[in-house]
Amino acid sequence: MNKSANGLKIHEKYANISVLIICTTALLRRYSYMEYKLNTTNYRDFKVIEDNKLAGRAYFIPYSKKEMLCAVDLKHERTDSDLVEVLSGEWDFKYYNDISLIPEVFDASGVEFDKIHVPSTWQRTGYEPPVYLNCPYEFDLPNPNVPEHMSAGIYRKTFEVTNSDDVHILSFLGVVPCVDLYVNGIYVGYSEGAHNSAEFDISEFIYEGTNELLAVVHKWCSGTYLECQDMFRENGIFRDVLLYRLPAVYINDYYIRPRKADGKWTMDVEITLEGKLNGCEVGLSLEKDGKVIAGETVKAERLTYMTFDDLDVTEWNAEIPTVYNAYITLYKNGEELMTLRNITGFKTVEIKGNAFTFNGQVIKFKGVNHHDTNGKTGYVMTFDDYEKDVKLIKEYNGNAIRTSHYPPDPCLIALADTYGLYIVDEADIETHGAFFAPHNDINKISHDLKWAPRYLDRVKRMYYRDRSHPCITMWSLGNEAGGYACQDVCYDYLHETCPEIPTHYEGVIHTKRKAYDVVSDMYPTHAQVERVGMGTQRGKWYKTKPYFLCEYVHAMGVGPGAMEEYWDSFYKYDNLMGGCIWEWADHAVYHADGPYEYTYGGDHGEKKHDGNFCVDGLVHPDRTPSSGALEMQAVYRPVRAKYNRDGSFTFTNTNRFRSSGYITVVRSMTVDGIEGKERERFSLDIAPCKSEKVTFKTKIPAGCDCRMNFEYFDGDAFIAREQVIIKKEHKKVALPTGSKLECKVGRNSAKVSFDGGSVKFDLKAGEIASYKLGEKELINQSPAAHKGFIPNIFRAMLDNDRVIIAKWEQAGYDDIKAIPHSVNFSSAKHSAKFTVDFNLRSKKGVVAKVNLKYTVDAAGCIKVEAVFNSKSQQRAAAALPRFGLVFEMPMSFENIEYLGYGPSENMIDFREHTTFGTYKTTVNDMDEFYIKPQDYGVRTGVRKLSITDADGVGLMICNPDRDLSFTARHFTQALMQRSMHRDDLHSENTTAIDIDGFLRGTGTGSCGPDVLPQYTVDGRKELSYSFVIIPIK
Repeated sequence: MNKSANGLKIHEKYANISVLIICTTALLRRYSYMEYKLNTTNYRDFKVIEDNKLAGRAYFIPYSKKEMLCAVDLKHERTDSDLVEVLSGEWDFKYYNDISLIPEVFDASGVEFDKIHVPSTWQRTGYEPPVYLNCPYEFDLPNPNVPEHMSAGIYRKTFEVTNSDDVHILSFLGVVPCVDLYVNGIYVGYSEGAHNSAEFDISEFIYEGTNELLAVVHKWCSGTYLECQDMFRENGIFRDVLLYRLPAVYINDYYIRPRKADGKWTMDVEITLEGKLNGCEVGLSLEKDGKVIAGETVKAERLTYMTFDDLDVTEWNAEIPTVYNAYITLYKNGEELMTLRNITGFKTVEIKGNAFTFNGQVIKFKGVNHHDTNGKTGYVMTFDDYEKDVKLIKEYNGNAIRTSHYPPDPCLIALADTYGLYIVDEADIETHGAFFAPHNDINKISHDLKWAPRYLDRVKRMYYRDRSHPCITMWSLGNEAGGYACQDVCYDYLHETCPEIPTHYEGVIHTKRKAYDVVSDMYPTHAQVERVGMGTQRGKWYKTKPYFLCEYVHAMGVGPGAMEEYWDSFYKYDNLMGGCIWEWADHAVYHADGPYEYTYGGDHGEKKHDGNFCVDGLVHPDRTPSSGALEMQAVYRPVRAKYNRDGSFTFTNTNRFRSSGYITVVRSMTVDGIEGKERERFSLDIAPCKSEKVTFKTKIPAGCDCRMNFEYFDGDAFIAREQVIIKKEHKKVALPTGSKLECKVGRNSAKVSFDGGSVKFDLKAGEIASYKLGEKELINQSPAAHKGFIPNIFRAMLDNDRVIIAKWEQAGYDDIKAIPHSVNFSSAKHSAKFTVDFNLRSKKGVVAKVNLKYTVDAAGCIKVEAVFNSKSQQRAAAALPRFGLVFEMPMSFENIEYLGYGPSENMIDFREHTTFGTYKTTVNDMDEFYIKPQDYGVRTGVRKLSITDADGVGLMICNPDRDLSFTARHFTQALMQRSMHRDDLHSENTTAIDIDGFLRGTGTGSCGPDVLPQYTVDGRKELSYSFVIIPIK
């Protein structure tokens, strides 16, 4: 029998003296100021993983009445329950920059607390500067030691208890890295494992009325050695805190486990109950759109089992995410006590030979790696944040998320169930810092079995929380933690407990273990992927197991390049599973005020950091898609078209489960860069993984460049656009003719006058000093760098150039000056020629020679011919950044029209998201958002380019002997090279134009393969190109 003394609950289990002392102490503290004797050892005591923490279980939000729960949507399920209080909001907070300042006995009444919003992190609320690290730990000590001096934060929150007979469970969904919990002056317990839920039964510590909890969070703990992920290192209570108020008998856990045998579906259910079960029953109702599919109510047992056979259900997959609501209800003496809801789906995952199958079909992971990151709040993500990400990933044709590198908030899992995303659920384990001193061995921790209990604890808690969700497609044992001894313990547990879900872990590919259920790899070359597909890659594990790229096409800066080439291989071979792009979103710190809108590693005074390596997402911190996201959308498109020699087109549905009948295709044709007005709308009901041939009635005109465009829509929602080349031809622009050409040669210049204008050559600088149409000057007379045309072989480093930038700098490419050493001018009746030989000189000497030849006719047209010859055969020349010419026009020349790939920025290996055509834009609109400036905004495949002012006057560049690339900006490459943030860029009162005949692709060399050979520029050979400038009067 329970008793109450002034509201203090005393249970029968308190019959021993020690518990009575605790209760008496709590009672006295209720009527005095709260004092806490703080634990000072848990966080550094390697023997302590947890203390008084409840075992892992499913995440759910119960309601007292099913009808209440049925009326609540997923977004509000957590916040609207009458049995769960979300304690998030304003808390008291005291920050200590050194733990030595914290008194051993903490008198809460004598402390001046700040107010802080929970969830949040210290680094995003002004208590500590952000620190970004990729691999290293923040401190250099042998494991498992942590620094003697560190910061800590003490959180305080009051809450009300109205019924002390209820069971009260306090749930922290995320605290980094650890928490010591106290309630009403008494120590409750300890937890570590930042991204696992930490739950404590605080029933014996509370009383009716106002109660106080205290949470002490240290900056580091023993568990920090397992949380060395590539991200900003932050601290605090960063996810919601929940207070469960449950009846004396309650549902504590459940497991819904569908299985399929002989083509029929069975659902096994295991429900764990707590409390006295006399007179209790438990029921389950499986429902779809209010209709009961199956249901049963049985006598309640501590472990209650149910089995539902021969279920008439539709299977779940990411393309058609059919879900059911499973309601589990507990009754006592016929009265409903509580009901919970599980989003339930029916699926099988099986490895057949070396193929990964889902519901019997070989699937391809069109995935992304997803970190919890928000530019303003850091680790803190709301339901709306997660839903926005899930919707965007689906919109950009993704079908999978790897939860890099830890379990996310449970709402992401539920959203994946609902919207349809395969989840690779990853344990919160990474020991990347062990690679560095004083450890010097990335395997050091994972091979030390004294760490195995910590590894297993994190894996088990992930498993128990998420095991009943249909989206769970693979378990992951963590990331870049070496291996394999501790991982073997975790794998054995999962393999025995949950054999129906495969387990992945990339780290063992570098050890003798090689793989668990699938071979997992990061950033292999395209050639290796092709060899694995063909079965010719050395190593038997590549032949006997599916091959999964848990990370590929590193999406840092401009790019990723050559993504389409990976998918050429993925689609060919069943053993290739696809992969997950690294990564979904940029990590950066947003500043409403200050010199920089976004900052990255090194901007906050960090002694140790990894620069802008965190700015590597497909979307920016505010989720604005980059051109990389557009490339993903195009490459991951569900339908692909191919032109056949007989004039037909073959459409292939790359879906595995969904017919293409939901897709509307809009067809148009582009002839000589002009898209026709004719639009044909049609549907193709192609079965999954099948193809269909279609012949269109449209006549293909002769003697032209012709391409067919296909836009795909799901209702009004855009899916993707692709362009299929029918025939490529290069039509030349007819040049105007003139009647009169006059030349005047002075000491330092030569002026050529033509009909309606003139061009002046600087015989000393080797430049075009002036190009006039009437009185309008086309060349900037106050240039930021050069008038033009000046040879250029360097570029403001792309993030993907980091793999080769050292060679370029060593070769002197980054500080080259074009020095004319020979200038010649000659004229004839109808033309004039200006020839310049440049030495491209760096501090290390002459690295190349460039010959420029200008031929001017009476209409003012100028043919430009450029020839590059390297002075060196060194390796840098084999991977030349570019060979082109740069010139500057007055800033008023803002309008751009070009024939080439667009409308977005693109590179030769990064343009699946673009189509060839004629595009109009402006210099300002060609600007792209990159937190760290680089040579962005390129347009490739260009055959014609016009740059004009508001009056329509300007010049056209056309008739190249090879496709060109160009950029147009109101600042120079030199400014980009020295700028570390986009905020450093500013107008230099110019319009700077780069016209490149040769431009290296982007690749994924920021972390992965360099540019493929076919997209490089080999400067060891002579390079030449030409084009014509036409005045636009």
